[in-house]
Amino acid sequence: EQVTAAVKTVALIEAKIEVQYTFWKDLEKALKDKNYVIENLFNQQYTRNSVSNFYRKSKNNKWYGMSFKILNLDSKKMLYLTVEIYGSVYWGFRIIENEDVTRDFKEFDSLREKFKEMLSITGLKCYDDEKTNWIGYLKFNNDLDFRGFNNQDIFNLVNDELRKEIIQNCVSDIDKGTKVFLEKIKDL
Repeated sequence: EQVTAAVKTVALIEAKIEVQYTFWKDLEKALKDKNYVIENLFNQQYTRNSVSNFYRKSKNNKWYGMSFKILNLDSKKMLYLTVEIYGSVYWGFRIIENEDVTRDFKEFDSLREKFKEMLSITGLKCYDDEKTNWIGYLKFNNDLDFRGFNNQDIFNLVNDELRKEIIQNCVSDIDKGTKVFLEKIKDL
C-alpha cells in the first residue's frame, strides 16, 4: 500500500513537470512566432531541470521563465519583457542596466506611470507593488498557478487544443500590453 502511494506520488510529480514544461515550450514558440527574441537573463531561462526542481525541491526553485529585450533606453539601460513563475506565472517589464536589474534611475517613476496608463487603455490587471524592481507585472487572465496545480485552467493545459487557446490568450495579453506600453513611452 505504501509502495503504491509512493508510485502514484512520483507519477503525479512527473505529470506536473510535463504539463508545466510543455506550457513553457509552447509559450516560447508562440512568442517567437510573434518575433519576440528570447534572452537568457541571469541564467534564469526555464529548462526541464528548473521545472523539475520546482516540484522536487523546497528551496531555490522559483523565478525562472523567459526574457525578451524590447528596447534600448540608452547605451546602458534596456527594457525587457519577462514572463516568470513564482507559484503562478506572471509577466511584465523590467529595466536591465549593466546586466543587472535596476530601478535606480530618474526615469523609473515616469515609466511606472506610463505602465499604469497602458493598463487603463488595455484593461489588463496589474500587481501594484511599489517595492519591486519591476516597472509593473501582471497575472494572465487564465489562472496559471502551477504551485497549487488545482484549477481548471491548469487542468486544461493537458489538452492540446485547450492549451493552445490558453497560450494564445497569454500571447495576446503580452502583445497588446507591450505594443501599448511602447507607444506610451516613445516620447520619454
